[in-house]
Amino acid sequence: MRKLKAGTILLVFIVLVSLLVAEFDAPINSYQALSGPSFSHPFGFDSLGRDLCGRMGAGIVISLTISAATAVLSIAIGLLISYFMSDRNLSFFMFSLSDSMKLLPTVPLALFLSSLSGPGAGKLVFSMVITMSPAVARSAYSKIAILKKERFTLSSYGLGQGKVKVFFTHILPHLYPYLREQGLSLFLSAVLMEASLSYLGAGLNPGTPSLGAIISEAKDYMLSNPLFLAFPSIALIAISVALALIIRAFSELDSSSK
Repeated sequence: MRKLKAGTILLVFIVLVSLLVAEFDAPINSYQALSGPSFSHPFGFDSLGRDLCGRMGAGIVISLTISAATAVLSIAIGLLISYFMSDRNLSFFMFSLSDSMKLLPTVPLALFLSSLSGPGAGKLVFSMVITMSPAVARSAYSKIAILKKERFTLSSYGLGQGKVKVFFTHILPHLYPYLREQGLSLFLSAVLMEASLSYLGAGLNPGTPSLGAIISEAKDYMLSNPLFLAFPSIALIAISVALALIIRAFSELDSSSK
C-alpha cells in the first residue's frame, strides 16, 4: 500500500502542478533566451525565451492526455478483437499478427507510421494504438476464452442475450484486475513512446510542447545550460517512477489475493 500511496501522490502532484502552470502558447522573448531560474520563473527560459516551467506544464498535460488515450483505445480494440475473433475461429490470424508485431521494434514502427500519417496528436495516437493493440488482443484472448465457457456466460447465450450485451455484462466485469494492470502498463509504455517520438521530431506539430520535444531542444545546450535539459528529464523520470510504483503495488496486491 505504501508504493500505491507514494506513486498516486507523486502522479497527482505532477498533474495538478502541470495544470496550474501550463502555458500552451508561451510567448517568445529572445532577450530572455536561456536565462536561469528566478523567483517568478523557477525553471528559467528555453532557447527561444519561453518560460520553461509553463511550457513543461503544457507538455506534461499533452503527453499524459495522448498516453491515456492510447492506453484506453489499445485496450478497447484489443479486447474487441479477442472477443469477436474467438467466435469465428480466427485466433490463428490474431496470433500470427501479434507474433509478427513482436518481431518489429515498437518505437521505429510507430515512427514509420507517424511519418506516413503526418504530424498531429490524433495521428500520433493512431500510430501508437496500432503498435500496442495486437499485444493486448493476444494477452486477453485466453482470459476471454475461459470466461466464455463459464456457466453464467453460456446461460446468457442460452437465454438469447446478444454478444455485445454478454461482453459488457459478464465478460468485462471479470477482466477488471487484468484491465487495471494492463492499462497502467500501457499508459507507462505510451508515455515513454510519445516522449521518444517527440524527441525524434515525429508525431506532434512543430512547436507543440511535449517533454520529448523539450528534451530534444535542450540537448544542444546540455553543457552551456544543463538545467534546461535537467528539468524536463527529471519530470519524465518522476512520471515513470510514479506509474511504476502504482503498477508494482497493484501487481503485488493481485498476487497476494490469489
